[in-house]
Amino acid sequence: MKIQRTTQAFHLRPYTERRRLSAPRINHDEEMYPYHPSPGVPKHLQPIHRNLWTSAFPYKKAMDYPGHFEVQDLPVVHLENEFARVTVMPSMAGRVMELFDKKLNRQLLWTPPSFSLANMSLSGPWSIGGIEFNPFRYGHNVHGISTIETRKVALAGSHEAIAMGAFDELFGCSWEVILTLEKGTLVSRMTITNHSGKDQPCLYWWTCIAVPQQWRDRVMMAPGEFLHHAMFRQGYEFDQWPMVHGVDWSQWLHQHEVVSGYLPNTASDFMGYTNEKEGWSFLHRADRKICKGRKLWSLGSQGVHQAWWQSLAEPNWVPYAEIQCGLLPIQPDTGILKAGESIKWTESFCGAQGASTAAGYSENFAAFEQRGLEKTGASWGAWNDDAFWRVTHSETLVPADERLEISKKLI
Repeated sequence: MKIQRTTQAFHLRPYTERRRLSAPRINHDEEMYPYHPSPGVPKHLQPIHRNLWTSAFPYKKAMDYPGHFEVQDLPVVHLENEFARVTVMPSMAGRVMELFDKKLNRQLLWTPPSFSLANMSLSGPWSIGGIEFNPFRYGHNVHGISTIETRKVALAGSHEAIAMGAFDELFGCSWEVILTLEKGTLVSRMTITNHSGKDQPCLYWWTCIAVPQQWRDRVMMAPGEFLHHAMFRQGYEFDQWPMVHGVDWSQWLHQHEVVSGYLPNTASDFMGYTNEKEGWSFLHRADRKICKGRKLWSLGSQGVHQAWWQSLAEPNWVPYAEIQCGLLPIQPDTGILKAGESIKWTESFCGAQGASTAAGYSENFAAFEQRGLEKTGASWGAWNDDAFWRVTHSETLVPADERLEISKKLI
């Protein structure tokens, strides 16, 4: 495998960093939104909005956008072998902007033609697309517009990989992601660690994966309980995926409104999407005993999605959705990361031939799950072994920006 640091031109809207514009949230029990579970929501899904921190304190917040776009050269790191190519952006908290399957001849992720950088993240500017790693705080990564330390590493067993991460000064915790290619599969090892001497209200992680969603694409998640709300829902509602509001929402054209919905305590390690016209699938895998939650965020296929496109994108862009994997069953519920605790887990991302078109969703998902097992089953045990990820050599490719170096030293 070849690992290379280079630069790439991106079309984006520039921004200006300013002093902090918001203070830290002091009351952990304060509810962020006036949402409450509707009748019928199971009790185990009702502890919503606990331990939420919705401030980027003590990091800078950027709010000013000149309005024009420009081309900037930004550092990128490529991982490539004969089966796949991966592109990572250290300047956007290690966002994975490309996972190209050479056998399928397809980019499996959805990425934007340009970065509009809407004011939606904890630190201000945020862009849709790719794979985004979100630790510790409710919302998008506090380091999302920062350049994080990115290293080329050698793993035990002669594998090469890149390692990246940062420290959250507020909680005295760190996060790290190690990425490597195993044939055509992108394999990641996530680690969150509490370096402080006390329990911290920051047991939170969601891996957000932007995927294309058009009439030929179908979201694949395990059938089961579905807790959802959106722009026009004043509380959380309870359905059984894939049936939402009486229709099959695995099909994008049936998503007639914006949806933010959870499959808490998922019944499968797998999720993804299928391209039924061309006959291939994108598969994500994570151990459901560790990563209990899955989520679908979709702008919908009807006119309501235009309200979001006006901020995030352009109406003529190809539609997309986000499928997400989290440690806890639902997103607005942050647990306690105990003093000195370190949590590690593995996630994989890959493409595979085949896309079932049976009439029943359960039959389709069972076939999808089987493709995932065939693709990852032989190596899954090794990928979850700490020994596989032991770093034997490290070389810095992209240093962290100065503000994050301060956080690292303080912790």
